[in-house]
Amino acid sequence: SKYMSSLAGIGLAGYFLVRNEAIIPVLIIIIIVLITSLKQKRILNILFMLASFSILCILYISFNLHLGNNTGLFQKKTNLTKQYSEQLDLASAAKETYGENKNEKTPPKILEIMRVLIFRFPKNLLYAGERLPGILLSPLILFIAFIWLMSSKKKNPRNGASILWIITLFPFLFYPLIQIEPRHFFIGLTGLQIFGSAGFIVFMNFIAKQTKMQKMILTIGTILLVGGLIPILCLLAWHTEQKRGYHREIGKWIKTNLPENIEIMGDGFGYCNTFWAGIKNKSRIWTENPDKLAEYAKKRQIPILILNEEFLKKANPELIADDINVMKNGINNMTKIKEFSFPKTGRIQIYKLNKKE
Repeated sequence: SKYMSSLAGIGLAGYFLVRNEAIIPVLIIIIIVLITSLKQKRILNILFMLASFSILCILYISFNLHLGNNTGLFQKKTNLTKQYSEQLDLASAAKETYGENKNEKTPPKILEIMRVLIFRFPKNLLYAGERLPGILLSPLILFIAFIWLMSSKKKNPRNGASILWIITLFPFLFYPLIQIEPRHFFIGLTGLQIFGSAGFIVFMNFIAKQTKMQKMILTIGTILLVGGLIPILCLLAWHTEQKRGYHREIGKWIKTNLPENIEIMGDGFGYCNTFWAGIKNKSRIWTENPDKLAEYAKKRQIPILILNEEFLKKANPELIADDINVMKNGINNMTKIKEFSFPKTGRIQIYKLNKKE
């Protein structure tokens, strides 16, 4: 149907915008749907799919241009050629991606890339499976099985359901080749919620038919389901604030106390998210030598450095070793201008590059 085609277009756009490498399988899916639509003479279906795909991409690009004067597309180097995944080995991934000698490495060969992807896939899939209860935290999903258990077997599934299953399962098949993050599953949740809702309706109808209070059963079931979602949403919001809320506080300080659009660098993946300060351009480095931080900033004319204690502990402990400990001893040729301390995530320090004498 046109509605399902539009939903498919939105889903495919979501996959592409989350990780731009997905454009390859997305184009393959679009070509397959195009050929099928032409054979079945359903031109409107593919038009609706392409329109919804384009609209979401345009909105995303427009939003990024408004915030940071860039499209937000193809800014990151592909993860397909990387040996390490952030979620499985943060320290090795940080060194591989932002290490000071990363440009000296020879590009990997095709066979080496394939070997890395093949061995990475089951590890990432296992990592995803361990975290699925939190990612798919919704009572609705539990009702998906009732579609098959209680619905009529005489009715054949419509083509629209097949398309929806494809875009729902896509992240579980594609993203483990790259790396796994909770956001990779967000678009897939749309389809799972739709199937869960369908299963919930089937289940409630089955229960209602066994009683004489059909309307009351349906009403009570719906109220309980919706009511169950409210505390879950509140819990998720509280957890996010505890883990990520400090970004907003630091961004506000940067916006208030530093010049507009000032260049800021960070230590590997541990940079402080400067989105809240309206700054998108960030440069990062992973190094074992604290003196390299100032050298890197001076070479690229970046006046501000942000150090994240939580990241240093997980991915760059060399910089907080007893004989170095930049969080305690500071950095040569740089002056600490601000320090934040957060109970859940530790300290955030902001340094300014010293001016030439």
